[in-house]
Order: sequence, then C-alpha cells, then structure tokens
Amino acid sequence: MANRILRDWTCSETINEISESAEIFFTRLIMKADDFGRFYGSSKLLKAQLFPLKDYSFKSIEKWRDECIKIGIIFIYESEGKEYVQIIDFNQRLRLMKSKFPEPRSNDGQMTVNC
Repeated sequence: MANRILRDWTCSETINEISESAEIFFTRLIMKADDFGRFYGSSKLLKAQLFPLKDYSFKSIEKWRDECIKIGIIFIYESEGKEYVQIIDFNQRLRLMKSKFPEPRSNDGQMTVNC
C-alpha cells in the first residue's frame, strides 16, 4: 500500500466548485491511486475499487469523475484500449515532519497516557 500525505483542501476554491459526492470520490481516488497519482478510469473499475460496499450507479461515478475533470484536478487518458485517470499535481512525497506541539513527557522522561 502506498503512503499518503493528504493535503488540507478545506479552503480550496477549486475543490469547493464540486459537489460533496465528487469530493468524496476524489478523496477515495487519492487513497487508491499509485505513487504517481494514476488509477483506473472506467466507471466500472472505479465503482468496484472506490465504492465496493455502496450501491452507486456507473452513471453517478462517471458524473463525479467528470466533475473532477471539469475543474482540472484529474484527467482521463487511454493506454492499450483501457481508460486511466491521472491526478494533476499529485506530488505525494513522504518527508520528515516536525510536530507543531511538544512531545508529552512525564517527570521521569517516560511518556504517559491520561484516560
């Protein structure tokens, strides 16, 4: 499974242009895409992989995919007769991060958990 760092897009005007359902579609796509931001593009495979337990129509999946294409966060392409999607500006890279907050410590240097 690929590692992901999800960016905060809650203030993104671009993401705000799509429906809540399309945003959920996009979030699930990020989780399933490979390390280059690529994944299946056909509605049948998208439904099977992104929403295996939901009873959504292929038409709904296509609508959400097309919303994402329209605002420019993904594009669809074909290779060897199969459809694929590419997340634009995917740029998912793991990096060393430092917390904004201090690490919890007790007096003896051991971490404690307060329940």
